[in-house]
Amino acid sequence: MGDGCECSIPRGVRGSGWELDAAVANAARDADAALLLPAALLSLYSAGVDIIVDAGSSGALQPLNRDVLFKAIPKMWALAKDLAFEPLFSDQMHVASKCTSTSSGVCFRSRHKLKAQLEVAPALVNPVAPLSFQPGSTTSTFCAPCRAAVQERYEKMRQEAWDKVPEAFGLPGWDEMRGREDELYGKAGNTL
Repeated sequence: MGDGCECSIPRGVRGSGWELDAAVANAARDADAALLLPAALLSLYSAGVDIIVDAGSSGALQPLNRDVLFKAIPKMWALAKDLAFEPLFSDQMHVASKCTSTSSGVCFRSRHKLKAQLEVAPALVNPVAPLSFQPGSTTSTFCAPCRAAVQERYEKMRQEAWDKVPEAFGLPGWDEMRGREDELYGKAGNTL
């Protein structure tokens, strides 16, 4: 006798990692729970192309979800370049107008080093992943005004990028998905 679940989540999936992310993405798609898809797809996307291919070829990830992930690559790259990492790709000579390394060129070199790291594998760029500003990180080599400008812009634009993640995955916007959830399951607090 069934338990009423008509989704494709395997009953034996436990733990964490891409297998669980794939199971959540598949179940969310099957159950018309689109609000769960952005986080599950983003986690799979962040795991890298090899995982997406492996999950798709092993049958752990529905073909539709696999295709959505591959189609999202240029859109996620655009979110990273145009929003989260915009100061690095700007035509401005300095990241901050009050750059203190204009004579030594440290910030210029740091900017181009970080930009090059991002451009090596744009399929792996996650525009909402935390970026370290701790000592020893690539961003720590910027002068204080440039580091502060990059960090401020990154944190602000990271939220804007998160707001656009559903669109990158071919989904409706957050508000539309929340409205659909409310329509299907009732407003929060109206549960039995």
